[in-house]
Amino acid sequence: MTLAPERPTTARHHLHHTWRASVTVNPGNGRPDLAVALRAGLTVLATFAILAAAGHRELAGFAALGAIVAVYGRLADPVARLTVVGAAGILQVAAIAAASGAGWALASTGSATVETWAVPVILGLVAALACAGTALLRTGPPGATLVVFAAAAGLTAPASAAGIGTRTLATAVGAVLALVVAAVAAGPTARSRLRDRTPLLPARPPVPAWHAEALRCGAGSLVAGVLAQAVGLGHPGWAAVGATAVLLGTSRRHVVVRALHRGAGTAVGAVLAWLVLDAHLSFWALAVLVAALQVVTELIVVRNYALAMLTITPMALLMTSLAGPVDAGTLAADRAVDTLLGVAVGVVVVLLLPFRERARHAPATARS
Repeated sequence: MTLAPERPTTARHHLHHTWRASVTVNPGNGRPDLAVALRAGLTVLATFAILAAAGHRELAGFAALGAIVAVYGRLADPVARLTVVGAAGILQVAAIAAASGAGWALASTGSATVETWAVPVILGLVAALACAGTALLRTGPPGATLVVFAAAAGLTAPASAAGIGTRTLATAVGAVLALVVAAVAAGPTARSRLRDRTPLLPARPPVPAWHAEALRCGAGSLVAGVLAQAVGLGHPGWAAVGATAVLLGTSRRHVVVRALHRGAGTAVGAVLAWLVLDAHLSFWALAVLVAALQVVTELIVVRNYALAMLTITPMALLMTSLAGPVDAGTLAADRAVDTLLGVAVGVVVVLLLPFRERARHAPATARS
C-alpha cells in the first residue's frame, strides 16, 4: 500500500504563506501610480505655500491633512474620483473640527483624569464612524486610517476656542485644493462625455458590508488607546491609528501581513525620521521633503506596505513637527512604540472577533 505524502501542518502552512505575502513586492499600476503620486505631492506642496503666504505656517500640518485626500480614488474613473476626493475631504475636515472641539472642551474641564481617559474613547468612536463613513461614501483605500490620524491630531487641544476654526479652515483649504487638482485631471474626460452625450459618471459600486469592520476598528482603536494611556505612552492616538490601519485588512492573513509591515516599517522609519528631525530643517526644506516623501509613498505603497512605511513614518512626524518644536528622539520613539502596540492589538482583535473575508477590488493602502 502506498502512503500519501504527509501534508504540512496547518500552522506551518499559514506561517509560510504569511511570510511569503510579507516579503512580496507587487508590480504596481504603472502610469496611474505616477499620476496619483504627482497629484498628491504637488497638492501638498501647494498647500504649504498657501499657508506660508497667509502667515500661518504653524497650521501647515493640518492643511496637509486636508490635501492628502488627493490619494483617494487611485484607480477610479477620473470623473468619479471627484466624488471620492470630495467625500474624503468632508470626512477629513469633519474629523479635525470635531476632534479639535473635543480636545479644547476636555482641556477646559481642568481634569487630567477626564482628559486622559476620554481620548481613547473618542478615538474608538471616530474609528468606528470613519469605517462606516468611508464605506457608505465609497471612498475606497486608504479608508478610515487617515480620518483617525486627523482626529488624533485634532485631539491635541488648541490654545483657544478660535483655534478650532483656524484648524478646520486650514484643513478645508487643503481638501479644496485636492478637489481642484482632481477636477483639472477629470476635465478632458468630462468634456468628452458631455460632447458624446454619454453618462458623466459611471455606475456607482455597491456599498460594501461595513458593520463588522466598523465594530472591529472601533474596538481595536479603543483598546489600543486605553492600553497606551495605561502604560504611559506619549501618543495614544498613534496606537489607535496603528490598530485601525491593520484592521482594514481583507482577511485574517492580510491583517497579520499588514501588522508585520506596519510594525517593522514604522520601527525603521522612526529612526530615519529621528535623523531628519534632528537636522532642524527650515520650513521650506520640510515642505519640499514632505511633498517628495508623499510622491515616493504613492509609488511604492501598492508594491510593499512595509517599504512604504519607511517614507510614511518620516512624513507623518515631519507634519507633526510643523506645529512647533519637538524632541526628535522622543517623538520618533513614541511613534514606533505606540504603533507596535496598536498593530499587536489589531491582530488580537481580529483573532477574537468574527471575520468575514472580502474580495480585494483595489490595492489596500493606508497612510499615517
